[in-house]
Amino acid sequence: MSDFEEEKFGPLVKLLGYPLDAKLLIINADDAGMCHSMNLGIREVFLFGLVKSTTVMVPCPWFLNFVKMYHNTPAMNAGVHLCLTSEWQAYRWGPVAPKDEVSSLLDKEGYLPHDIEEVYDRAKVEEVAIEFEAQIKRAFDFGIKVTHVDAHMGIFHFNEEYFQIALALAQKYRVTMREAYYPRKVFLRNRGWAIPDLLIFDTHDVPLEKREEFYFAQIRKNLQPGMVVELVIHAAVATSELSAITDSALCRDFDRQLFSSEKMRQFLKEQGIITIGYSDLQRLTAKNLGWG
Repeated sequence: MSDFEEEKFGPLVKLLGYPLDAKLLIINADDAGMCHSMNLGIREVFLFGLVKSTTVMVPCPWFLNFVKMYHNTPAMNAGVHLCLTSEWQAYRWGPVAPKDEVSSLLDKEGYLPHDIEEVYDRAKVEEVAIEFEAQIKRAFDFGIKVTHVDAHMGIFHFNEEYFQIALALAQKYRVTMREAYYPRKVFLRNRGWAIPDLLIFDTHDVPLEKREEFYFAQIRKNLQPGMVVELVIHAAVATSELSAITDSALCRDFDRQLFSSEKMRQFLKEQGIITIGYSDLQRLTAKNLGWG
């Protein structure tokens, strides 16, 4: 793909059937299935109605609980949060594929590694492909109508070989993708993939007392007329379970509260913003690529 390739088609808002001055926002609740507290928070924001997309971590211990919740929540749609890391100190998970088929993905404790640098140092590319596909296939096998694939901790965003694996699997399983790197975004959109104009994703480092200000400022700044923007949040209930896993429990609980609040609903209304989901992008991608 060329760094200098220019977009050939019209604005994504128009292709999605909206006026050229529309402001479209995808609020995607990441990390479904990670633990019970995440599942509870994600269900709550879905039922409120502003959040219309999530992505599930298939290797995680609470995946099956998410599956049950998914099937009992008609408004919910989900992608697969492709995952090769298990980052917490005392709460870990391994691969979906048999361990003897993906042994290069394991750390010395037998789990997926804590950080992506260790994955990049040790993993065999062919075993990455095996695990990525195992995660997508398992989601489908449990009845999830997968809308898209994205990357936990950016695992395929920072590695071209991993991106190509994810792209090939997205084509095979007929789902769209999250991609923020500009040359890749243009490459994909020129071939019919519905990819948002902008991704706002790195919110973990925003302290609790500044999160509301941060979200309102980012939405106000980036949701310009004609833009399709994805905002990644992490909505959870701050239970003792979540606090035992991560020191971000209160920030995740804040996301749940803010994105299921009348304050946020009114703010988006005042800004003239329409919330959509990855299901909308999936339908457009399927149409453009002739998936039927």
